[in-house]
Amino acid sequence: MDGIRVKDPPQQPLVCKGCIWGRWEAASQFCSKQVCIRGGAVYEVSSTNP
Repeated sequence: MDGIRVKDPPQQPLVCKGCIWGRWEAASQFCSKQVCIRGGAVYEVSSTNP
């Protein structure tokens, strides 16, 4: 099956890894803060990729 590209699975944004304010569930990042306290980008409640 040449030429078929498999999509990469969703990954948790790097700035969110290890943060106590949010959690990664299957394919979405959920965060209780509206503005990132770690100085990263502002993510919507369920962003999937950085």
